[in-house]
Amino acid sequence: MSYCTQSDIEQYLPGRELAEITDDVAGDTTVSLLVTDAIAAADGLIDSFVGKHYLVPLAAPVPALIRDFSRVIAIWKLYGRREVVPSTRQTAYEDVLAQLKAIAEGTRTLGVEPIPPVSSSEKAARGGPDQVFTRDSLDEY
Repeated sequence: MSYCTQSDIEQYLPGRELAEITDDVAGDTTVSLLVTDAIAAADGLIDSFVGKHYLVPLAAPVPALIRDFSRVIAIWKLYGRREVVPSTRQTAYEDVLAQLKAIAEGTRTLGVEPIPPVSSSEKAARGGPDQVFTRDSLDEY
């Protein structure tokens, strides 16, 4: 399941403009495959940030914030095909990246339940070797 749809993108990007950045032949039709690919790439980027604290891909209903992030990133990627990204689209993309970094750092949440932390007993039950390097053992270096 994608975090946004082509319809979501079309609500924020006029049809003619979308056609201009996706149609490599006539400039008057939207190439849906390119839009789908841009959305998939956007969703992968989002998952790489939020996957630190949330189970990805995020389940339905997708938080509105994530849908908006996906739309902004997908539009930025589509413009990037033409190598000229309007400054407003670039700024929006950079804002989304900053927010995604805050989510990854744990200073911002999505408003959905995060992955529960793994307790010490759960770690022990999983088995495996003891941790060789710890913060304390690396302090000397």
